[in-house]
Amino acid sequence: MTNHEIKFAKTLVILTIFTVIIMIFQLSRMGILDNAQYDQTANEESLPAVSKLEESTIQKDTPIIGILTDEGDPNKKYLVDGMEQYLVHLDYRYEYIDVSEVSKLDQYDMLMVFLTDFDEGQFMNAVMEYVRSGKLAYFPYLPFDKNLFSSNLRKLGVLESKYEDFSIDQIQDFGGILGEANEIYEIPRTVNLAIKLRLAADCEMLLESDGNPLLWSMDYGEGTFLVSSSEFLASSESRGVLAYALYQGLFQPNDKAMVQPFYNVSTTVLQDIVLPDKINDSNILSQAGVDQDNFTLNHYFKLFKDISESYGDKISMSYTVDYSELFNEKLPETLQKSQFRLYTSQIFGMGGDILSGGYSNHPLGLKGELEQIGYFIPWKNKKQMKESIEVAKSYLGDVYKGYPLTSYIPPQGRIGQESLSRIDDLFPDVETVINRYVIEYPDQLLGDFTTLNDGNQYLYTITSENGAAQWGTMNAIGSLGISSFGFHSQRLYTDSIDFQDFTADVERAYELEQAYSLEKRTPEQAAKIVEQYQNMTFNYEQDAQGLEYEIDFFVEGSAFLLRSDKTPVSDDAKIKSIGNYHIIYPDFSKGYIRWKESL
Repeated sequence: MTNHEIKFAKTLVILTIFTVIIMIFQLSRMGILDNAQYDQTANEESLPAVSKLEESTIQKDTPIIGILTDEGDPNKKYLVDGMEQYLVHLDYRYEYIDVSEVSKLDQYDMLMVFLTDFDEGQFMNAVMEYVRSGKLAYFPYLPFDKNLFSSNLRKLGVLESKYEDFSIDQIQDFGGILGEANEIYEIPRTVNLAIKLRLAADCEMLLESDGNPLLWSMDYGEGTFLVSSSEFLASSESRGVLAYALYQGLFQPNDKAMVQPFYNVSTTVLQDIVLPDKINDSNILSQAGVDQDNFTLNHYFKLFKDISESYGDKISMSYTVDYSELFNEKLPETLQKSQFRLYTSQIFGMGGDILSGGYSNHPLGLKGELEQIGYFIPWKNKKQMKESIEVAKSYLGDVYKGYPLTSYIPPQGRIGQESLSRIDDLFPDVETVINRYVIEYPDQLLGDFTTLNDGNQYLYTITSENGAAQWGTMNAIGSLGISSFGFHSQRLYTDSIDFQDFTADVERAYELEQAYSLEKRTPEQAAKIVEQYQNMTFNYEQDAQGLEYEIDFFVEGSAFLLRSDKTPVSDDAKIKSIGNYHIIYPDFSKGYIRWKESL
């Protein structure tokens, strides 16, 4: 192999020694009594072999990304934080650029620009010259001022902007950003946008919704601007779009393949499926002509039961004991045990787990630890918060004695860092904290899949997907190779989503997961796999002929993802290709991938 100079490469985080993967519990669907002893027999999955290299002979280098941001528009902070979290996860180097350093932009391989003031001369002029010289700058969103039209927007391809509230119901992928070109992703839930754009004819449209541009590229000098018109495309559910931007900025211009993690797992959690909180005013219930209990059991739950049988999904369920509007000192239980037994027995029949959602719909935090937004009633003290968790835990114990309740999902998906650091004390048996990836609240804990408290617990993130399942699935596959559904029936009732559209969206998402061969897991199983994969070190070197790799702590069955317009072939690995996505399953810790075009 030639000693072609590497400008970048990266560490793909993936896997120490596999420990015992979670037990899968099977219970019968009928005849479960209140005081029945839970059957703890389980089948253990065999552990793959682990191989550690004595010495890595391949050197590694990484690209460096420059991030430009200013003090305006505080609403964009979660976009910047989410993007930074993803770069950290990929082990990419990045720097925030001070205004005094704008003359040194050439040292960065690409730029990510989060400016609010497009007429700020120093920053924007430097970015223009940077792109003109042959580089790529990605603008994840455009904050427009109603009273100002910046002339700099024309350089990004925008001819005209108009404030007009509208919603989108589909996204057409003209550029093959997430897979096949011209794929249409239905968005049956309401996604509200506020700005319509008219672009220059020389823009390349990449993503569009009913004639409204969402993502486009614009050549400028020798380089390119890549621009998103909506913060929706910069959110956590659009990581695949961000991966595309990184590929375009760092790899494709240098005729290189992008190497990404591919955790190869899929999880589904039905969040608070047994709802004591009654909903009477709902379009979806009116359409079905049934009450909430009937709809949940015979429509919503049946959908996922059928999906489990068709796709082998291990569908899990979280529960919350009480939904009091005000904190009740007596900790009442409004959840019906007969209803609870009915749902949980079917969950066990699907191979899934039961997750605790806590005692009530109070977010997990004391006064001052979380933003007091929406339905937020802080716990009075740590003792009371701990008592609520014990009540929720004991409720499950009354129905299934001996069931190991080791996964916790905080109500509303809201949890503060202070409470998270107390999980050991609040919930000593917990192994996995499930966090919802939502952006409604500023205090939402943002994070990918992370070890907590010196390795005692693991934070496993799920994406709430009521009405954007196939869109979220393709973004997840294209960014980390992991699909993590968190469906919430109450969102269906309150968001007025047509159930037939929702069903079609979910079924299409499962078809996409199947096409990419994702393994179905419970969240705790997935957390163990992802956590262990992240300790595997991957080094590689590539040139015009191919890519050589060495994997420390190699585990049989592990995978990584190549994004390349070239076709990989190898005697050392199995390869599954879909478009320019190539999933690589190495046979050994060392190997070589050739480009078919170079043979």
